[in-house]
Amino acid sequence: MTRRVYNIVTDERGQPISGVPVRIQLNTPTFVLGERKEIAAWSIETSTDVNGRWEVELEPNDLMDNPISYYKVTEYSRQRKKINEYLIRVPSSGFTDPIWIQDLLITPPVIVPSITIGLSVGDGNNVITTGFKGAIYVPFSGMITEWTILSTDRNPPTSGSIEIDILKGTYADYPTMSSMVGTGTKPNIANSNKGQGTPTGWATNLVNAGDCIGFQVVSVSSLKRVTIVLKVVKS
Repeated sequence: MTRRVYNIVTDERGQPISGVPVRIQLNTPTFVLGERKEIAAWSIETSTDVNGRWEVELEPNDLMDNPISYYKVTEYSRQRKKINEYLIRVPSSGFTDPIWIQDLLITPPVIVPSITIGLSVGDGNNVITTGFKGAIYVPFSGMITEWTILSTDRNPPTSGSIEIDILKGTYADYPTMSSMVGTGTKPNIANSNKGQGTPTGWATNLVNAGDCIGFQVVSVSSLKRVTIVLKVVKS
């Protein structure tokens, strides 16, 4: 679903300005919850009509899998000089479309710290085998927002393919863990020496303080040593 957002651009005398550009940009790439629909951080542009009004359709932020997503809206003059800038979050419910931008304003967000966790797999001499490869304890809560896998057996590194499932369970239940990925896209390298992506279609990307995160190789060819790193935005 989308929501319609609007505003009216005026000059210093309160008169509407027609034909001026308006730029809307999401602060970070993210996905719609429960869907494999990525929303890029690229900007879109529109312009005001003869009454100084602009209107766009935007994905609601509370339906995105990134809890710190927001839109930056910049309104320009005819000389392409910035005259107004707004930070907004669009809700999936409440208000009547179209929603006036002033009803959606937020204060500048606090920068949320992120940290990386990960594991190296393989001895560098023999092709990696499938199966469980290890686990780490995570003493903080957060959200996995990105994964990266690098082939690290030598320089230049060996190319090949690998899929790694990410498991999660509590410390109390360890070593019992279940897949965070589910039927989604597993962190992988595909006929290369590196791979990177965001959690797409995962069952969950949330980590709770005290969880254990496990790494299980599902399939592999040619690669002899890889390092997998998960970026976690702390909450």
